[in-house]
Amino acid sequence: MFDKVTKKLISDQVFDLLKESITSGDMIPGDKLPSEIELAKKFGVSRPSVKAAVDKLKAFGLIESRAGDGTYVKKYSLAEYLRNFPDWALKEDNVGQLLELRRAIDSASLMLAIQHANEEDIRLLSDLCSHLTESARKGDYEETSRFDYAFHLQICKTSRNRYFLMIYEMIENVIKEQIRIFSHNYLRANVGRSYVDDHAILLEAIRQKDYEKGENALRAMLDRRNLTKV
Repeated sequence: MFDKVTKKLISDQVFDLLKESITSGDMIPGDKLPSEIELAKKFGVSRPSVKAAVDKLKAFGLIESRAGDGTYVKKYSLAEYLRNFPDWALKEDNVGQLLELRRAIDSASLMLAIQHANEEDIRLLSDLCSHLTESARKGDYEETSRFDYAFHLQICKTSRNRYFLMIYEMIENVIKEQIRIFSHNYLRANVGRSYVDDHAILLEAIRQKDYEKGENALRAMLDRRNLTKV
């Protein structure tokens, strides 16, 4: 009925407060942040906690440092923010929700890809599948994960829906990191054959215009990822 209470780092609390000020419009692009010493006094926390929060805001693309001048709020960009949150998104509590998002986008993209795929699309997917197979055979999980992401991105492109593609590219870093961790764990467990088969079946489903076949393969693929510890 209730979620477990978890302790939150002080730096994360400071980050959340500053992020809320920026994303809500209380602080606007061009506004200068108080110094770390001033922020530490304001929040009643240590300077290292403030520094960690400020560094995180920079990593997310919400603020920028100007040499010899201080730190300023940047123009807020949701796309840039989303591209820079893999560490947050891949916390254990969020992995399932990330896979639900992927399942929704990948399933809809697959359905449209089956409708729109031409010979060139099939060739591109086939090449990527071959590279993925070879990388998995060698146990090179970095290369395998790179071709895995490229394969799914190509399905998204083949859907001819620019908004699916836009969302996929916005969360590119998160998906890539999730795939990288999964492929490492999966190949290390010596079950690379199933990993490769999933993609080969997806390719054949698009070639044969068989949505049910592709959807079953996609569901099995993502279900396995949900069961793999990150």
